[in-house]
Formats: sequence, structure tokens, C-alpha cells
Amino acid sequence: FKDIHPHAPLHGLVIPKRCIRTIQDLQSTDLELLEEMFQAARAVLQQHQPQAWKRGDYRLCFHVPPFNSVNHLHLHVMAPVAKMNWYPRYIRYNVRTELAVSLDTVRERLMMMVVPPEQPRQKETMKFPTKPMRKQKVGQLNGKEQKTNQQTYNATTTKKRNGLGKYWANQTNRKGVSSPTSRSHWAR
Repeated sequence: FKDIHPHAPLHGLVIPKRCIRTIQDLQSTDLELLEEMFQAARAVLQQHQPQAWKRGDYRLCFHVPPFNSVNHLHLHVMAPVAKMNWYPRYIRYNVRTELAVSLDTVRERLMMMVVPPEQPRQKETMKFPTKPMRKQKVGQLNGKEQKTNQQTYNATTTKKRNGLGKYWANQTNRKGVSSPTSRSHWAR
């Protein structure tokens, strides 16, 4: 069927005869149905847009609930993707968003339902480090780090206690004269 609101030069729908509401209602036994839908989509693409089929410039996707407008499973067949507007191309029918999912992804998920994935083998032996790790106490500092941290703490608390303006006003150079950047120098 042709889509009533086409978003590409070829925008068709492949609809199965059996009533399936959404892709979430598909079972592992529906792999044959998906293959038939793909064959129909391929035939439509080869007949109406052969150049897009050869270039791979087409999109086959399903809407993901609740973003489907009709509660009957349908596969969107769109080509060429290069001539689609930005909204349907990058958002509404983009399989990288949450709105749509590709036919291949649905096929892979159904195949995983049929054949359970192999369980990873457990390692027979665990490898331990050759040297035992030395425990360190949290917050333990050596003398130099402790002194530096204490100086930083004192300077910070002095600034907070005196206020920023008073801190600058108390700054003097080596000779004991207030520096030209201090507020007391400019107040003279």
C-alpha cells in the first residue's frame, strides 16, 4: 500500500494479513512472516526505485509503540532516503532514535528468542596478583603533603575571616610598604 502521508518519493507499507498489533506482539514463530515482508519490500523497491535499491539508499523500519499511529503491524518502505525531509529522515523514521526500529533488529531479536545465546564459560582458575596489595589508610598523608595542606587551609581561612578587601589591604611588599595594588595605597 502507499502511505497516505508520504515522506519520500517511494513510501509504501507492507502489511501482513494476520492481525498483529505491534512489533512487541511478535513471537519467535513469526520469523517466516518477517522474511515474507522483506521479500515484498524488496520487490517494491526493485520495481519502483531500482537505483535506490542498488545504492542501498532505502529504509525499512517499524514504529515502536507508543509511536505507531495504527495498531496493526506494518513495515515502512522508503526510498530514496537522500530526498527525504529532515524530520522524517533524522527523527520519525530514524532507527537510531526510540521512534523506529529496523527490520534487521527485529529479526535479530526474534532469532535470539529461538536460539538462546550460549552461556559464557566460567574460568577454571582465578589469577591472583603475585605480590599482596598493601592497604593504605584513607586520608593518610606524608609530612610534606600535610604541611602544604595546612598552609593552604590557613591562607584560605585568613581570606575568609578578614574579607577579601581587608586581605588585600594588609598586603605589603618586602620593605613593609603597602603594595600599589592594595586598597590602602589607592586611598592615600
